[in-house]
Amino acid sequence: MTGLKIIATIGPSSAEKGILKKMIENGASAVRINTAHVDTSYLRYVRKIIDEINDELNSHVGMLVDLKGPELRVSTIDHETVTIHAGMHYNLYEQTGGEISLNRENVISLLTPGIVIKMSDGRLSFRVKEVFDDHCSVEAMLNGNLRDNSRVNIPGVPLNLGVLTERDRRFIREGVKNHAEYFAMSFVQQQEDVLLVEEEIRKRGGQGEIIAKIETLKGYENIREIAEVSEMIMVARGDLGVELPLAEIGIAQKHIIRVAHNLGRPAILATQILESMVDSPEPTRAEISDVTNAVIDNTDVLMLSEEIAIGKYPARSVKYLQRISDFALRSIGRLTEPETYYGNEVTFAICRSAKMVADVIDASGIIAFTRRGNTAKMLSVLRTGRTVYAVVTDTFLARKLNLLYGVRPVLLSSLNPATTNLKEVLKVIYGTKLFMSGRRYVLVSGLPYFLFGGTNDVRVVTMGEYMGRGYPFGPDASGHVVFSEEGEGNILVVDSGSCSGDLSKFKGVIFTDRPPRICLKTLLSMGVALLIDAQFSTPPKKGDKIMWDSKSGIITRVSS
Repeated sequence: MTGLKIIATIGPSSAEKGILKKMIENGASAVRINTAHVDTSYLRYVRKIIDEINDELNSHVGMLVDLKGPELRVSTIDHETVTIHAGMHYNLYEQTGGEISLNRENVISLLTPGIVIKMSDGRLSFRVKEVFDDHCSVEAMLNGNLRDNSRVNIPGVPLNLGVLTERDRRFIREGVKNHAEYFAMSFVQQQEDVLLVEEEIRKRGGQGEIIAKIETLKGYENIREIAEVSEMIMVARGDLGVELPLAEIGIAQKHIIRVAHNLGRPAILATQILESMVDSPEPTRAEISDVTNAVIDNTDVLMLSEEIAIGKYPARSVKYLQRISDFALRSIGRLTEPETYYGNEVTFAICRSAKMVADVIDASGIIAFTRRGNTAKMLSVLRTGRTVYAVVTDTFLARKLNLLYGVRPVLLSSLNPATTNLKEVLKVIYGTKLFMSGRRYVLVSGLPYFLFGGTNDVRVVTMGEYMGRGYPFGPDASGHVVFSEEGEGNILVVDSGSCSGDLSKFKGVIFTDRPPRICLKTLLSMGVALLIDAQFSTPPKKGDKIMWDSKSGIITRVSS
């Protein structure tokens, strides 16, 4: 399972259930709805499809509602297009009927001569020459065609356009009703913007988290304070590449990801990830390098947009992105931890300890009991290099955690959240078939209340039906039990410390007593795994398949 996660934007090419299901099978962890192109009823449609697929695949894919936000656009151009000539002067108004009009008021008053205005995603630029009461005169810097409803950016000028439109509020209401796990917030400029949207979601009873999109110069300058109050940060390279000089976007991307990661906030990279796959069955070499560098920079999530919303190869695009990020992660090894702690210091210290223990014992994964998801978040940002199994009892939380780097939610809806019986919990976890018998896992939880929160405990567990324990020598061993040298099996159980006969043909030997050292030395030199002074709580039977852990000496029964 990859550490890095993928967000898939649903659109005309991917809205059909079969295609969306294939994208999820190929690695999509959440589905994004771009509210700029749909009405509120679409959220209910998408939620229904996702829920059906989750039930069929036993997956936990969540829904991200991307709010359009208060955009500044060109408004009502006659004949829908006007040809712009470099060096010519044009008049820019705030009301309809002007030569070029804007869809918002109180913008002209913020302008001064020399300011550059960009339109049509930066393909056209105008320099302000003179400012009047109701309009300003601008000089075109580039040739091109200006279409009605084109985006307008004024880099470096804080625009007081508000935070939410009435349309956004309708989508928030519908998103809450349909249990959206995430809301992406456009054009975030300051910390207060995020707090206002969070209040709007909470007062409607929603528990969805906020993803702050950094796509304005002001937002970029305030990245640290914005990240402090956001659940995740998105590097929205489209508009950010217009607000900043295009040559600076690569360094800006790295800076945003670094700041977010050092604060323990997941970073999402968006825009033109595999854009060539709108029409091509394969990405370009440059796109592969771009994704690889994003992985090296500690990006948590990559978001596909046009590639799968309107592209010809939606499922294939997700598969390619998964393959590229997987290979990059395998190649570069361990990524860096954040510089500062994330949330509760005690929990963070426990999580760092769990990572260290997992490294020492070469654990097969880390199991985290989490009530609100904070422990899983911390383990995610610590880049443990192992799958973090986030054990939860709430479906909504499982879908939220599914978007975290390296985290695999384990939903135990039948488990009593108030249980304090670790043995009972481990039995239920083992029953999910996600964990291999006899493998070591690091367990992070709160004591004595495993699922109540308050993480303060880290321990090592060996998965499976416990049978007993001894003192291990040599490697792990597994096989079928026999009680004599003539038996058909490869694990010999000797009910004494006797070391007579030819024992070298066995994969492993279990002594219930302590044999002579010369015997141990001889068998170990032949590659036979040993367990001495073994004590059984459940004695094995002839033919039982068992294994033991060479680190702990714990013996478990292996299911057939």
